[in-house]
Amino acid sequence: MRVVFYGGRHFNNVHKLYEAFFTLYRGHGMAEMYVTDDFGAAELLVSYGKAADLDVHVVPAPWLLRGNAAETARRRVFLQSAPDMVVLLPGKDDVAQMELLANTAGIPIWDLRDLPYVHLGDDQQLGEEEQPYNEVLF
Repeated sequence: MRVVFYGGRHFNNVHKLYEAFFTLYRGHGMAEMYVTDDFGAAELLVSYGKAADLDVHVVPAPWLLRGNAAETARRRVFLQSAPDMVVLLPGKDDVAQMELLANTAGIPIWDLRDLPYVHLGDDQQLGEEEQPYNEVLF
């Protein structure tokens, strides 16, 4: 089974991501995976995939070649890999665009966008909107 994981740039719940990975690996026979070159969930998934001896493909967005169209080009590469499933992780507009493309192509989706983040000590979680900075002049 070939699976594309998309989103999760700021996702930090290692336990929940590990559970999802092994559900696909043990339960559905995932043998090949495609992930972004972002930090967060993608870094964790690459380590899980390599530890499980899967074919792991990291797909970078060609920012220097495509500029603002780089993420669109990366999504196209994901779909051209002919995945058996797309796993959507927490994210914003880019993840919604991947959902639309996968639905249009008839690729099954496992939507994990509601996975809980791990809350940090100051009640702010990774990926939340940062608070505005008020500069005090003296």
